[in-house]
Formats: sequence, structure tokens, C-alpha cells
Amino acid sequence: MKGVVVARAPLHVRNTPTTSAKVIGTLGPNEKVELSCQAKGSWVEGNNIWYRLHGKPGWVAARFVHNYTPVQWCR
Repeated sequence: MKGVVVARAPLHVRNTPTTSAKVIGTLGPNEKVELSCQAKGSWVEGNNIWYRLHGKPGWVAARFVHNYTPVQWCR
């Protein structure tokens, strides 16, 4: 599944789907990303869904990523 970062500033990539998790990288505004699955995590501006990145480690808050197709739930 593909998405694009809609944040205006660099988006933190975290090692678990929570805002208190360690930042392990960043994605730039308008950067295209591959999404593996989604899970519930900590709330970010009214949204508690997080996306696991595909092909590299990390999670991003769905609030700042527009997905082009539905994203399956993580198992």
C-alpha cells in the first residue's frame, strides 16, 4: 500500500506505535512511503491509528500520512 507524508515538517519514524517511543528516523513532507499495515497506538491530534512502514523498520502516525488505498490491520 502506498501513502504520502502530509506533515509540513519532518515526520518522526518511531520503533513502536506511540509518541513516547524512540525516534529511529524521519520522513520529509510529500515523501512517498510504502505501508505494511495499521495498528492502534497513542493518540495524535485526534487519531490513534499508526502505520507500519514496509521494507524498513518503524511506525508513523496516520494523522500525517495520506494512504492511497485501504491499509490492512497488523496481525
